[in-house]
Amino acid sequence: FDTPSLRLLWWSCLCAARLCDGNAEAQARAAEADLPRLLAQLVSRPEPVVRAAALHAMTALATLPRSAAAAAAAASAGEAGTNGGSPLPAAGDAAAELRAAANGDGSLPGGGAAGFEGGS
Repeated sequence: FDTPSLRLLWWSCLCAARLCDGNAEAQARAAEADLPRLLAQLVSRPEPVVRAAALHAMTALATLPRSAAAAAAAASAGEAGTNGGSPLPAAGDAAAELRAAANGDGSLPGGGAAGFEGGS
C-alpha cells in the first residue's frame, strides 16, 4: 500500500463485506447509508486491491434474496436513526468512516471522484 488511506479503504471494504454477508439487517442499513454508491466509486480506483475489496463488499450486499432484504429494510424503517438495540454497528457509522477516509471535498484519495462520472 502506498498510503495509510489506501489501507483504510481496503480494510473498510473488507469489514463492510464481512458485516453484510448474509445479514439482512446490516444490508438494509448499508443501503440506507448509501454504501453501494460509495463502493461503486471505489471500483474505479487505480489500485487493484481496493477495487477487489470494493467488489467483494458489493457482492456481500447482494447475498440475500430481494424479498428478505426488502423485509429487513421495512423492519428497520421504524427505527429511524437508531441501531434498534442491535449489537452490530449502524451501517451509517461504517459509511461515515468510509467518507472520513475521503478527502474533505468528498473526493477519494488519489483523485477518485465522489460521484458517478457523467451520471444522472
